[in-house]
Amino acid sequence: MEVLLPLVSTLRHFTRKPRRCFFAVWDGWGQLHSGSMASLRLRGEPKDVPTPVERFVSEREDEARSYPRFEFEPGTGRPYFLGTGPLKVVTEISGGSVLDRPGVPVAMWWPTDRSWFVASEIDFDSTLVGGSPELRDALVGHEQLEALEVPPEGDLSLNGDTINLPG
Repeated sequence: MEVLLPLVSTLRHFTRKPRRCFFAVWDGWGQLHSGSMASLRLRGEPKDVPTPVERFVSEREDEARSYPRFEFEPGTGRPYFLGTGPLKVVTEISGGSVLDRPGVPVAMWWPTDRSWFVASEIDFDSTLVGGSPELRDALVGHEQLEALEVPPEGDLSLNGDTINLPG
């Protein structure tokens, strides 16, 4: 949330349609599948009664089935659920508490006016934002965000990070 809230706040100023956005969530997150997440039980708690996390994940699993799914390249093992809602929904989807409501990272999100696009590849440590030069300047100059312009030939691997050098 430390990065997400200032990002959402900035993006809101660069769209005419913050009430209608698309959100894509990778179907592989454990928070979307019963039995895939460990949950803590207090000593003496019955094992046949679901914990708050187990109940929440089960409800989320049922809800996720109602969303359309897509893959960029069929057979890649990266199916996504697609939903819509106001921009602020991204914080509700991603937020949560490990103890009762685990959040789910949103892989891609964009408004219907296509004024910007946000993508967070699950295997990368960076988030990419595409948009106008004015949006770029707002993000790069934001005091709460670590942002830089990535040229078309830019390297997003660990070795391409020129800000967080090893050592």
